[in-house]
Amino acid sequence: MKNLPENEWMKMLEGQLRNYSEQPDEAVWDAIAQSVQPQRDAAVWKWLEYSGSVAAALLTIFLMVNEGERSEVVSDVTNIAEIKTAAEQTEEVKEQSEKSFSANSSKSGFDAQQNEQVYATQKNKRQRLLKDVLLSDNGASSTSSASLVSPIEKSDNSYAAKFEKSNITLDTLPIHHQEAIKTDTVVAPIKIKDEEKETAKEEKEKDRDKRKPKRKPLTLYAQLKPSLSYYAVQPFGSDEVVISGFSSSAVLSSDRFGFAGEVGLQRKLTKKFDYILGLSFYKQNQTLRYQTVNNASHQVVNSSTDPFTYITIPQHSEHVVQYDMTNVGLTAGLLYELKKSGLVHRIGLSGTYQQGFHKAKETSTYINKASRYGFYNVLYRIEYPIRGKLTLYAQPTFTRSFYIEEKLADPFSLKLSRAGIGIGVLIDF
Repeated sequence: MKNLPENEWMKMLEGQLRNYSEQPDEAVWDAIAQSVQPQRDAAVWKWLEYSGSVAAALLTIFLMVNEGERSEVVSDVTNIAEIKTAAEQTEEVKEQSEKSFSANSSKSGFDAQQNEQVYATQKNKRQRLLKDVLLSDNGASSTSSASLVSPIEKSDNSYAAKFEKSNITLDTLPIHHQEAIKTDTVVAPIKIKDEEKETAKEEKEKDRDKRKPKRKPLTLYAQLKPSLSYYAVQPFGSDEVVISGFSSSAVLSSDRFGFAGEVGLQRKLTKKFDYILGLSFYKQNQTLRYQTVNNASHQVVNSSTDPFTYITIPQHSEHVVQYDMTNVGLTAGLLYELKKSGLVHRIGLSGTYQQGFHKAKETSTYINKASRYGFYNVLYRIEYPIRGKLTLYAQPTFTRSFYIEEKLADPFSLKLSRAGIGIGVLIDF
C-alpha cells in the first residue's frame, strides 16, 4: 500500500505546497518596467549629451587652431562689399518679411515664429557664404576665365586692383558683390598677409645669406717708425780712383737717424693670415765722408837725402756726400698670427717700392729726385687691444734694399739697411 502511485503523487503535491511562494503576474512586471525605463533613458541621454559637449569643444578648438594657421586675405573689399550689400539684403529681407507677415497675419503665433526662424537662418547662411568666399585660402579657382578688371582706370591701391591680386575671381562671387566691386572707385590700402609665403621668403633669404661669404672685417692702420741707417759700400773697379778710407759715424749716432711713416688697410685673408696694403714715406738727412787716392794724378818730389832720388806721392783727397732723401711709395705684405692671448703676436714680411722727391743742390753728387728703391721688410708685431675697435701695437722692423737705381756721381754704390721700431694704431670697421 505504501508504494501505490496515489501515495507518491500526494507526497509530491505536499512537497510542492511546502515550497510554494507567490510570484508576481505580468501586470506587475509591466509596472516595474515602466518605472525603470525612464531612468535608463535619462542616463543614456545624459551620457550622450556629455559626449556631444566634449566633441563640440574639441571641434571648436581644432577649427580655431586651423583658422590661426591659415593664411588670411584681409581686405577692405570685404567691408565695402558687406556695407554695400548688407543694406540691400536687409531691405529685401524686410520687404519679404513684411509681405509674408501681412499675408499671414491671420495665421497663428506659431507661423510668425517660424517665419522669424527662417529669416535668421537665411541671414546666417548668407553671412557664412560671404565669409567663405572672401576669406578662403585660395579665394576661388585660378583657372576661371573671368578676372577682376574694373571698367574704370584704377591705381595700384584701388580695391579692385588689390582684389585682383588676391587670386579671387569675379564670377565666383554673388551678383551683388560683383556689382559692388565693379563700381568701386575708392582707393585705400589693403593688407594682405600670407604667413606661409613670408616664412618661405625669410628662409630663402637666410639660405642666401648662409651661402654668401661673410664679409671680413677691414682695419685701418697707421704708424710712425724712427730708424737708424747703415750702408755697405761697393767701390767701382773700372776707374783709377782708389778709396782709401770711409768715415763712418757711431752705431747710434744721430747722423744715422731717419723716420718712416705708413698708413694703409689690413684685412683677414685666412684665419691666421692678414694682408696689408698702404702708402709709405721715408726721410733722412745724412752726410757721408770718404777719402780717395788717384793713381792717375800724383806728385813727384826730390828726396831730401839724395838729390838724385825722386819720390812719387799719390794725390789724396777727401769727399763729402750730402745723402738726403725724401721717398714716397707703396707697401704690401702678409702678417701671420702666432699667438692670441691678451696680446696678439704676429710676424710679417712686406715689400716697399719708393720714388725719391727731394730736390738736391746743383753741386750735390747725389740726386734723390732721380732715384728709385726697392726694399723688403721683416717685422714682428705685438698688438694690445685698448677698447672697442681700437688697438695699439709696437712693431720692430728690419729693412734692406734689394733694388737701387739712384743717381750718384761718386765712385761707389751703396747697399742700404735700416732698423727701427714702429708705433702704430689699428682701427676696425
